[in-house]
Order: sequence, then structure tokens, then C-alpha cells
Amino acid sequence: MENLELERLESVAKKYFNSLSNLAKLIDKKGQTFYSYRKRKSLGWSLIHELQEKLNINPEYIRNGREPMLLENKSDRKIESNVDEVQYAELIELPDIRTLTPQQMKKIKEWAEENIPKINKILETVDSTVGA
Repeated sequence: MENLELERLESVAKKYFNSLSNLAKLIDKKGQTFYSYRKRKSLGWSLIHELQEKLNINPEYIRNGREPMLLENKSDRKIESNVDEVQYAELIELPDIRTLTPQQMKKIKEWAEENIPKINKILETVDSTVGA
């Protein structure tokens, strides 16, 4: 039995994450996780949803091959007229961070607390793939 969803996920993994094993690590799974799906008919709704939530993988691409492979990341959009919508890294690069409002600083802190563990996982995966 052929698992087309797994084949599509392998395509995404090779293109964006270097391997299926690396992709698994990024969602807190063992590198061999996806091999158990080879004999199954599908990946299942919960795994597909997790891939969307954690890595922006398009569920429509996994289910039936409809592009794009990855969903647009809303945080990539920049609205110059509204500082709250600007990528937080750009706020940090301001010459004087003391010019930020307490609300902006709080948003940066919340973003950092949420994303630093994800960034560290990505860096660990890169290090294990290409060497430190």
C-alpha cells in the first residue's frame, strides 16, 4: 500500500528541512517516527494538524498535493504604518530600545519566550545536520 501523504511530506521535508528525520525532531518526535506510517493509508488528522501548527506545512498539500507546500507565515508580513505588526527582530535592532513603549517591550518578551525554544531546536537540528 502506498501512502501518498507520507510521500508528499517527504517532499516537503527534503525541500525545507533537509530530511524527514530533521522534520520529526522539530516537532519533538523521534527521527524514525514517520517510518511507521509507510504501511498506513494516511498520516492522520492530528499529525497533519501538528505539522501545520508547528511548521506551517500546508495540510491541503499533504492531503491532496495542492500547492503551496508551506503556508504563508503571518509574522512575515510587515505593515509600516503599524509598529505592532512589524517583525519583532526589527524592533530589537532600533538604535535605542528605551524608545519602545512598555506594551511593545512586553510583546517582544512574550514573542521571545515563545520562540526561543523553537529557534534553539532549529539550531540543534542544523548543527546535527551540517556539523557545529
